[in-house]
Amino acid sequence: MKRYVAGLVVGLVTVGTAQAGIWGIPKFTIQQSDDRFSTDGMTTITSMWNRISKKSIAGGKHIDAKGMFIEPSVIKRKADGAIVQILFFVHNETERDSAVGEYNSLGIPSKVSFLTGEGSPIGLTIARGDRKFGDVSTYNSILGVTTRISETGFAEVTADQYARIMNAPALAAKIDGSIRSVTYEVPDISKEFTANLKQFHDLHLKP
Repeated sequence: MKRYVAGLVVGLVTVGTAQAGIWGIPKFTIQQSDDRFSTDGMTTITSMWNRISKKSIAGGKHIDAKGMFIEPSVIKRKADGAIVQILFFVHNETERDSAVGEYNSLGIPSKVSFLTGEGSPIGLTIARGDRKFGDVSTYNSILGVTTRISETGFAEVTADQYARIMNAPALAAKIDGSIRSVTYEVPDISKEFTANLKQFHDLHLKP
């Protein structure tokens, strides 16, 4: 887990940089850790920009780079490519406005659950939950002072669970946080979300 967290630092910085964008999220990307100085024999493959839905926690729609993201990631042994751990990096990118508060804030994430349209629900505990505020605030005459917030955590997922979520005929999801929870019903789930899960699987999770 320590290597995984370190590998996501660049991704988190990228997310923060893009908050000012107004044209939606960047293209889904996959990156591998720089293992030149690694001594543990592991390599980490992570992804960014897999937003689960355009629906916001407050009920509106995102037209910017904010929202709830669930990024597939995997840790492998470099020697033989064997999978050691599959993870979802769960993060909510939002902000605090001095005029209206934190209406799209989840708090520290604690659990993500999925309904797949068949079989029992899948419930994943989110570990290493965190909530960080941006170092720089901005000001405008409507919202007052605005400060970026990143609410993050890591959920371990099995290969079978990943496949069920990826291939779900009717996917719905719920994310619980320390402030509130948000539910994404079947019509809310982005088509790109499951397509990105499949792309990551085909490239990095196939036996």
